[in-house]
Amino acid sequence: MLKSFRSRQAQTISSEYVLVLTLAIVAVSAMSMYVKRALQAKTLDAQKRVVADATVALGHRVNMEYEPYYAQSTSDTDMYKEERTRITPMGYINKELYLQRQVEAQSLQKSPKL
Repeated sequence: MLKSFRSRQAQTISSEYVLVLTLAIVAVSAMSMYVKRALQAKTLDAQKRVVADATVALGHRVNMEYEPYYAQSTSDTDMYKEERTRITPMGYINKELYLQRQVEAQSLQKSPKL
């Protein structure tokens, strides 16, 4: 009788540990959202401060973010390949490979809409 009571008590204690551990994990997960938001807010404040300092130093407005929607770029790529195979008088195979690549790129950055 005493042995069965002790084993039930041990099961209760281990289930309480599991419950406390689960609650701790839930609390840490919930707090991680607030920590993430706080770090993002600090980053945004630092970014605004740098932009404000740059605006004062340069004497004109500095955009806060880069917006790729205003960028246009085009590129043309050409490739030429020639392979020559020869057998030398000693019986060796000699392969020569000629590669030529030509790239032309043009990029245009439009001013952002204010």
